[in-house]
Amino acid sequence: MNRRPVLIVEDDEVIRENLREILEMEGFSVQTAGDGKLGLEAIKKLKGRCVVLLDLQMPVMSGEELIEELKADGDPALQATPVIVISARGTPWPVSGIPFLRKPIELEALLSLVKQWV
Repeated sequence: MNRRPVLIVEDDEVIRENLREILEMEGFSVQTAGDGKLGLEAIKKLKGRCVVLLDLQMPVMSGEELIEELKADGDPALQATPVIVISARGTPWPVSGIPFLRKPIELEALLSLVKQWV
C-alpha cells in the first residue's frame, strides 16, 4: 500500500524525534523539518502528498505563516495538504477544518488523526 508520509514540522528537537520514533514504530514513513521554511520546502518537494504535523511557534517561519503560504499557493495539491496543528498554545485553534492537538499530545488522538489522512 502506498501511503502518504508524515512530515513533522517542529523546532523542538526532542519533541520532533519522539514523534518520529512513535510514528515509525506504528509503521508510518516519517520526514522532519526544524522550522516552517524547511517544512514548506519539504511539502513542495512532496507535492503536498504528505500529512503535516505542524507546530505553531517556530523560528524563521511560524506554523501560521506556513499555513498561509499553502493557502496562497496556486497549486491545488499544496492547498489541499492535510495539516494537523500541534501546539502548547493556551487558546483554541481558530481555523476550522484544521485539527488541533494541545501539547503534551495524547498519543491515541494523534494516531487516530494521522491514520485518517495517511
